[in-house]
Amino acid sequence: TKCPKEVGCVTAAIASVPIEDGQIRCVFRMFYKDGMTWEKIAARTGYRGNPDYPRLHIRDNYLKQCEIK
Repeated sequence: TKCPKEVGCVTAAIASVPIEDGQIRCVFRMFYKDGMTWEKIAARTGYRGNPDYPRLHIRDNYLKQCEIK
């Protein structure tokens, strides 16, 4: 489960930097705003067999790129 503080920090951080990539923006919205699981997000984004992909390769890579921990 997500800590409310974590959600607030990430939401504020991503709000300060517009996410131009639609897939990245969609993954963040589904996880942080809609509260979807990584399994559901993976299914919606075409990675049904790999629920870790959206978390590791989309979300985490974006956070690293923006230097957000």
